Amino acid sequence: MTVRRIVFVGTPNNGTPLADRRYLVDLVNRWTALLNLVPPGPWSMVTDVMDAVLEIVKVVGSGAAGGLPGLMSMYEDSEFMRTLNAANGAAPEYYALHANFEPQGSLASMMWLPDTLIDRVFANAANDVAVPCAGVGLLDGVSVPAAQALELHATDRVWHCSYFAHPSTRRALLDWLAG
Repeated sequence: MTVRRIVFVGTPNNGTPLADRRYLVDLVNRWTALLNLVPPGPWSMVTDVMDAVLEIVKVVGSGAAGGLPGLMSMYEDSEFMRTLNAANGAAPEYYALHANFEPQGSLASMMWLPDTLIDRVFANAANDVAVPCAGVGLLDGVSVPAAQALELHATDRVWHCSYFAHPSTRRALLDWLAG
């Protein structure tokens, strides 16, 4: 079987800082601190459960991250990333689709603080909450040609888990893969 085209949709081709153990612990600590800001009331049972889950994630993530090869392979300097970016052979046509997510509207009031924390992890570089935009179409230091890339902007309101719900994504996939 010959692969003629590959479309990277929000892929961490150049890694993601979220796979760095240092950021994982910091991120969980920040979310836990945010949960502690919720006033007592009907939500307190939910926040207590979420706080416990986050503590478990922190313990597992910081102590057992080495045993999570899928997560660790997405670290920018992992052996997997070095191997992926050094792959050779007959290269297929590459396409890339990435999104810069910024919460807007009523979502902004709920997500502003968490988004600023995420942006700090990404050193304020454009990101979809999980992957930096700059790395999606990057292989072995070479970017996918601009004509074969689609950037969804903050106004599109697309984040890492909503790419395929957006009409522009579906249109691009049909155009690129139908050839």
